[in-house]
Amino acid sequence: IPGFSLTRSPLELDMQEETTYGQYGDETTTHLLFLKARKVMIGKGVYYYYQNPASYTKKVSYKRFEILECRLSMKRHLVNLGADCKLIKRYEVKRWRDLIGSCFLYWKNKKAFTEEERCNIEKRLQGNYATFRFANLPITEALKPRFVMLPTFKLFYLQLCCVFKLGLIHTDH
Repeated sequence: IPGFSLTRSPLELDMQEETTYGQYGDETTTHLLFLKARKVMIGKGVYYYYQNPASYTKKVSYKRFEILECRLSMKRHLVNLGADCKLIKRYEVKRWRDLIGSCFLYWKNKKAFTEEERCNIEKRLQGNYATFRFANLPITEALKPRFVMLPTFKLFYLQLCCVFKLGLIHTDH
C-alpha cells in the first residue's frame, strides 16, 4: 500500500511472525493493520503500478511458494480476529485458487528446481492441500470441473497434471 501511514505499536505487536513469509509477509501485515485499525482514511493520491517482468515476484523461484504459508497465516488471523464467515469463505476461495496456481507453476517449471527444492515444494503443496476442508469451500469451487477436491493430494495433483497437459487452464502463474 503506497503512501504515508501512522500506526500505534499495539497494532503491530503480534505481527512479527509475518516476516518469516519473505516477499509476501508485507501483504499479510498490511491486511491485518487495516483489519485491526479503528479508523482507515483514504487519501486522494494516485498510485501508478508498473508490472516489471523481471521482478523478484515474477521469477521462477522456490520462494514463490511462500505465498501458500502466507495465505494460510492470514486465514488463521481472520479466524482469530472473529472475522465474518463470508469473508473467511471468500479468503478460502483465494487460497484454493492460489494452490491451483502454485501447482501449475510447479508443474510448468519442475525441471528448473533442484531435487531438494522439488521435494520441499511437493511437501509444501501437499501440506497446504491438507488444510482445506470440503465443507469450507463453496460447492462451486470444491466440485469445479477440472479442479475437484479429491481425498488425497496425489490424486488431486494427478488430476491437475492432466488438466495442465491438455491445456485446460489459463493462469498468470
